[in-house]
Amino acid sequence: MKRLKIALLFVSFVLYIFPVFVKAQYAGTACSRSIDPGSVLVNSSTSINLSVSNLGENTIRWIKVTHGADSSVLIFTGGSASGWSATTDSSSQVRFTGGSMSPSGSGTLTVNITTGSEGGSLISVSASSNQDGSSQVDCFNDTTLNIYSD
Repeated sequence: MKRLKIALLFVSFVLYIFPVFVKAQYAGTACSRSIDPGSVLVNSSTSINLSVSNLGENTIRWIKVTHGADSSVLIFTGGSASGWSATTDSSSQVRFTGGSMSPSGSGTLTVNITTGSEGGSLISVSASSNQDGSSQVDCFNDTTLNIYSD
């Protein structure tokens, strides 16, 4: 168990120092994103910030953030972003609508979370130039949020 904690702390440190920037492109919509922090304590209520950049030719009008963890590990409880409305569709999905991100633009999405047991969760971001989310693209390569005990 101690080795697992050390490994998780090491991975968290690397992810914190060298943020993972990933790109996706489809039909003129493209995005990149990074996550901060890359690790959080168990049994806490906090928030994570996702920096999203529009690398495509089209304006982004819809963004979805999801995670793949069991609700005993991670729950999304809400979100916010300047100029956007956040809707918590489920404990594993927050949708941002009503805003826009021009080509070459960027912004920060805040997702409120509650953590449970120790583990990790993949955090995914999708974006679309359509207000209904159709033709969405993934900001490729999910980032792992590490949840650890002190």
